[in-house]
Amino acid sequence: MHTSEPVNEDHGIACNSCKKPISGVRYQCANCPAPQSGYNLCSSCEKVSYTVHNPMHAFFKLPRPVDQPITSNIPMISELYEPGPSSIAYDIGNPAGAYYLCCSMIVIQMSLRLSHPGVFCDLCVTEIQGAWFRCAYCGKDLCSTCELLDTHNDTHIFLALKSRVSSDSLVFVTSQLTVVLGQHASSEVCTPLW
Repeated sequence: MHTSEPVNEDHGIACNSCKKPISGVRYQCANCPAPQSGYNLCSSCEKVSYTVHNPMHAFFKLPRPVDQPITSNIPMISELYEPGPSSIAYDIGNPAGAYYLCCSMIVIQMSLRLSHPGVFCDLCVTEIQGAWFRCAYCGKDLCSTCELLDTHNDTHIFLALKSRVSSDSLVFVTSQLTVVLGQHASSEVCTPLW
């Protein structure tokens, strides 16, 4: 079951931003190839992921260490965010960062007003505002408040979506996750990742 407090366990991986070992929640880029461990952020650095990594990339939220790394020689999902000011300012020649600081306030202001029209939290049944968490296995959608409180299956991982998502892209990404994770992300029966 999902707990409101993350388990404080060492993932055996350093954060690609602050270079410190990751304990507790780890975020792995879902858009970057991950032949070994991929691009990872600790929970502190993920809060400002748009300043240290491509703001068009989404992250998997891993609340505890996994028994088997999530690896792929190609991007696990295609980009699904709708283009906006943050994508224009990003230096695509440097995927590890170099997001232009002058646009940070634009991104922060956009995230405060972010809405996902037609996407409802499966727990509180309100339209999701701000961060949207989608289960990579069963497609459960949660708002940021309910994601902290939910008793969802702890063996599932969530895709943390922090920008407006193209609905066409989301359908395609769901099919990609089915292949990458080796199961039907929308099925009722979900096999644990770890």
